[in-house]
Amino acid sequence: MAHNQKALERNLRDDLVNWDDLQRKIDSIPPIHGATSVSYSGGLDSTVVAYLAGQKASGRVCLTTLIHNYGSLFNHWAGRHTVDLKRIFGKDRIIHRMWNISGVFNEITLKTIVPDMVRYGHFIWCLGCNLSLMTKVIIHNLLYSVPTHLYCSSVGGQYAVMSMSVTHAEWKKLYAEYGIDFRTPLLNADIAKGEERAIMKKAGIWVGYRFRRGVHGVQPICLPGLQHILDVLVDFHTEYDKDKVREYIHSRWPLMKAIIEDYFSRRGLDLEERIQRIKRQHEEAGLITAPKNTPKAAAGTDKKTDKKKTKMKSDKVKAKTKEEKETKKAQKKKDKEKKKKSAGAKTRSRKKKDTEKKSDRGAGKKTGKKPDRKRRKKKTE
Repeated sequence: MAHNQKALERNLRDDLVNWDDLQRKIDSIPPIHGATSVSYSGGLDSTVVAYLAGQKASGRVCLTTLIHNYGSLFNHWAGRHTVDLKRIFGKDRIIHRMWNISGVFNEITLKTIVPDMVRYGHFIWCLGCNLSLMTKVIIHNLLYSVPTHLYCSSVGGQYAVMSMSVTHAEWKKLYAEYGIDFRTPLLNADIAKGEERAIMKKAGIWVGYRFRRGVHGVQPICLPGLQHILDVLVDFHTEYDKDKVREYIHSRWPLMKAIIEDYFSRRGLDLEERIQRIKRQHEEAGLITAPKNTPKAAAGTDKKTDKKKTKMKSDKVKAKTKEEKETKKAQKKKDKEKKKKSAGAKTRSRKKKDTEKKSDRGAGKKTGKKPDRKRRKKKTE
């Protein structure tokens, strides 16, 4: 049955919201430094996230819609709300890209779909589709230096495999490997379906045809996705094994990474350099200067602690400098002694030679013979 019955009941209420509470929730969403991408179907959740991204991001908002060759119908519906978003935020700020992910999906999911369904379950179609989009998003964000990606899971929908907490935790890890900050603003701010509709109405955006807690006619229809039709009709939700979901995601990572690396190597682009560009943007925004899960106050803002650290550092530098000076002094002394010894040895060898010459001359006088050198001279004459 429903994963979160309380959230579901709240979603089914009329769109009478407390705007003060809703505004506080919107204000709690952190600002986005630079551009951001959004997983965008054109439905209620993704349109609200795109609208909030337009308010929070300082750069462009890149809407990314997936389509495929396996029963993706009415794809043009995804552009219905794009017109309103461009009207509100400007044509230059809202960019909508539709990607056919069939090729990537074939590599990641379809090639082994039968044994994988036996091992993991039927959820791998939808999850594999999202992993294919994720691969394309990572490539896109690295190409255009987009440091943040927003995913549009909604409150009350965490029963779906692509909205489970384990799925988001694993996705966040993989995005982080490429320097991309993965966020789920609707879940993080606890914005319910009724509040989403209220945001849309206030912005002057048509919500769509409402049926129960969902809206229709504003996003493509996926035929394989009709396996979840009971979710829409009678709120019957399949529960998925967390360990199997995690295991399947991990089993796809090598394939996803290989596709990403191949894309950049074939174009002669430096993948690592692209990752560093995005990381520098986060550093400029102050997002990764402090350790994870550490408040800013604890990240070295205490003046006494900073002074103590600085003093310790300077003492270490002084000690190191002193040690280097003493080493140099000792080396100079050794070199000087070596020079003295070599000079003494030269002097002694010179004296020895002079002594030998003198003795030769003395021996010549006594015998009446001249030294060999002079005899050789006479012979040549």
